Amino acid sequence: MSSKRVQARVRKRGSAMIIILLMVLATAFIVSVAATFGRQSNDIEFRYERDAKVQCAWDAAVSQADANEAAGSFSSFPATFALNLNGVTGTINVADNSGSMANSLLVTSTLTAADGKTYGESSIIAKTTTATPFYFAVFSNHAFTDTHQFVTGGSGSNGDVFANGNISITGGGTSTVNGNISSTGLVTLSGTTVTGSQYASQTAITFTTPPSNGYYVNQTATSSSGTLSGYTFGSVSAGSQYPILYESAASVNVSGSFTGTGTVYFNGNVTVSGAMSYGNGSSHVAFIVNGNLTTNGNALVGYWYVNGTTTTSGSSLSNTKGGLITNNFSPGTSTAITLDPTVKNSVATGNELSLPGYTWTTTDSLVGTYIGTYTVSGAGDSGTMNFTVTSSGAVSGTIVDGILGSGTLSATLLSNGTFSGTITISGNSYPSTGTLTLSGKSLTGTLTAVVSGNDYAMICNLTQQ
Repeated sequence: MSSKRVQARVRKRGSAMIIILLMVLATAFIVSVAATFGRQSNDIEFRYERDAKVQCAWDAAVSQADANEAAGSFSSFPATFALNLNGVTGTINVADNSGSMANSLLVTSTLTAADGKTYGESSIIAKTTTATPFYFAVFSNHAFTDTHQFVTGGSGSNGDVFANGNISITGGGTSTVNGNISSTGLVTLSGTTVTGSQYASQTAITFTTPPSNGYYVNQTATSSSGTLSGYTFGSVSAGSQYPILYESAASVNVSGSFTGTGTVYFNGNVTVSGAMSYGNGSSHVAFIVNGNLTTNGNALVGYWYVNGTTTTSGSSLSNTKGGLITNNFSPGTSTAITLDPTVKNSVATGNELSLPGYTWTTTDSLVGTYIGTYTVSGAGDSGTMNFTVTSSGAVSGTIVDGILGSGTLSATLLSNGTFSGTITISGNSYPSTGTLTLSGKSLTGTLTAVVSGNDYAMICNLTQQ
């Protein structure tokens, strides 16, 4: 065979091998590309499923926060709850966002997927819990006009203002509302800075008349003095009602240092006659005034809830930690009030302070009608009583004495069993005091009646009818 024919064959074989090699390489490339595409497709599918699970979990968390808020399950803000759904975990944080957007909550969290990847999430939801007057630095149940310097809150917050009526503030360029200002009517401002928003034609917020009977029955201390120069409240266990000081005088001058957490109820008018202060930074006091409040330029502390009219005079009305809630507002001087947000952030605290409009009940389990017998210690005497105790602690009824005859009794009976009143038998009146104890539905205890200068101990055994 000639060398030329051999060379031709070699060239043909070489070309075939090259073609085969190219086909193998092409096939390998196609397989590689297909594998890579498959892996990418799987990765895309995985990421899609992971992102979808996280989004679903976040939507569920926001819905849960919304439901909890609507049901009143959050006793205070900020609040948290745990999330564990479809392998997605995290702590959900819920904060009051009203400073940035009226009546809103900010829900935030960092969610962790099953593979450890984290997602930062945030949403704003409406705040459906009904606002109370204690949400505001200044609240007036009627329209008010202020032509003096008017400053509420500080650093852009804790200075919200509301009125069930028109608001007009024309105190010049130094007036500032650090927060939102809202009215059921018109908001008229001149030379006034508002760091938040202005809202007109809003829905009215309920102003509740202070329940005087409830404060009378629930009192833990009482005073009839015309002067209150400071007070210290005792401590209570967590979740219990805070103490109540009941001031029965028709007019009381208030000043001094107040320490602890509790409520002062005034059955009449109040004049702030001297500077007030808190004894420590953890103090929170509510002053409930059934009459009118007059300030004379002295510093205040605490929440002031006034059933009548608040009239300011002197150099200023200032309150750096509290709030002014009043039926009518008649400003005659500059105002500077910063809201204490404790009650706004905690419905439970409002309940425990026995605030008007909040949920609390009297502890007067002594209310009812009682009938039974008594004996007079050492006198060989006995008799019967029949009386009724109302929710205000008023006692009225009849008494039959084996020696003196029949008559009536009238008194007050506090929730701690303290009895103070008068027994009238056969036209003669005898003062009577003592303490009765409720056991089941029976009242037992001792009343002391003063008869002709002598004390007679009446040992009672009465049953509720």
